[in-house]
Amino acid sequence: MDRHAILGKTAMDLKRESALEVHEIERQLLAKPGVKSFTQVRRSEQGEIRYHAVTKASICDEQGAVTGFITTFIETTDLKAAKIKAEEKLRLTSAILESSPAPTMVMDRERRITYYYDT
Repeated sequence: MDRHAILGKTAMDLKRESALEVHEIERQLLAKPGVKSFTQVRRSEQGEIRYHAVTKASICDEQGAVTGFITTFIETTDLKAAKIKAEEKLRLTSAILESSPAPTMVMDRERRITYYYDT
């Protein structure tokens, strides 16, 4: 998104799907300054679903009054996809091992048993 197109706007102005969620988090940070982390799901301009890890923190003046917020966005879409793929592989591997007619174990490189299934 072009930075000049968003400067001076609120989340509501941008009509983000998550604007109400963000507004609630900001309300909480106004009442009790601190840091909040959450995940946002957005659609890219091409219509793809994208995941972001968001951290929002209160900015306070010398008296502790909230004067604004700082927000960071870290794209986590590829990480989320890799995690889902790893979980699917683990489920498949577990199903294969558990269907073995004989006791089965898996060892890591240091020869520690990391999985054992006794029929």
